[in-house]
Amino acid sequence: MVYVFPIERDSQKAIIGGAVVFSLLPTAAVVLRLVARSRLKDRKLDLSDWLIVLACIVAVAYQALAVACAVVGGMGYHMSEIMAVPEAGPASVTVLMKLVTVVVLFWSLSLGLTKLSILALYTKIFSIGSFVLVTQACAVFVVLWSMVLFIGAFTICTPVEYNWDKFSVVGTCGDVRMLWAVTGGLNIFSDLVVMLLPMPYIYGLSLQLYKKIGLMVTFGIGLAVCIVSAVRLAEIINIDMADFPYSGGIALMFSALEPCLLVTAACIPLLRPLVSRDSSKARTGNSSYVRGNNTIGSSGAHLSASRKAGFSELQDDDGSTRQLRMGQSRFGGGASAAADGNSSFYFSDGADKDHSDLELRNIRVKRDWEVVQSAV
Repeated sequence: MVYVFPIERDSQKAIIGGAVVFSLLPTAAVVLRLVARSRLKDRKLDLSDWLIVLACIVAVAYQALAVACAVVGGMGYHMSEIMAVPEAGPASVTVLMKLVTVVVLFWSLSLGLTKLSILALYTKIFSIGSFVLVTQACAVFVVLWSMVLFIGAFTICTPVEYNWDKFSVVGTCGDVRMLWAVTGGLNIFSDLVVMLLPMPYIYGLSLQLYKKIGLMVTFGIGLAVCIVSAVRLAEIINIDMADFPYSGGIALMFSALEPCLLVTAACIPLLRPLVSRDSSKARTGNSSYVRGNNTIGSSGAHLSASRKAGFSELQDDDGSTRQLRMGQSRFGGGASAAADGNSSFYFSDGADKDHSDLELRNIRVKRDWEVVQSAV
């Protein structure tokens, strides 16, 4: 029979309180994301949406496992205290280590799914050949990182049962703490790469500076998760494996926060339709096409210098989303952006009149033909 430890240690209370709060936060964020999607003309869920839903489910399940570690695993108690309880003893330590093994798997799975969701969203918005290749390379790295942690969680000890049962099973273990530290460091690295990946492309848009900064903050809000990851890594380094139930409590708590915060951050850029006055209304008349260093508007078009060539905006009947792709034009090369139903931000040049150097009311191309008949 499983022994239930009294909830009287600070780390127990922190784990349980954090589990309740940070189960609600990503769940609310994902629900709002789906509601925002329902307000768009294209309501069909794409790959990034399905991945973030799965990531949220795994993250919430992770919180349940963390609570189990605190209640039935004795997380927060010293090893000597657990062993001194007749009803607990080795059985409770074995249960705790089984839960920790599953926790590690759920942690990597939730983070991996969330990062893949973000990268899938990037490929919809920035459909530029070189960017897509870099995004795909990042996705491969994330998958390999998750696989390393999955495999390492079981193979670090021989036999496998020795990972959680060190009382009735004879075996050997590698440096478990080193495995967690290395994969934690690679996790921070991948967080930084994924969050900073679109920044040069956003800065290259033909927008006012404050709009660029707003978009960069929106897409980079997940960088705050790196702080939690760094604290978690520091706590892992300080874990005493001989007294893991007591020394690993804070690390478990920050590990529980990380996937929930990342899921929430991944949903924030897609919530624009919830605050937009009319997210489904066509925004025709203010659309613009950027070619090279010039911007040509579709209605009352204006011509302005762009700080960086290579991006443009093509409006559709859903003004809440944009997709950037490379394109060529006789106006001097460059790129174009097509509307897509996969994000909730938009770039409008209709209000950027102050960037115009020359305003043209109409652009017409006239071609004269001359027929010359030669005498035979």
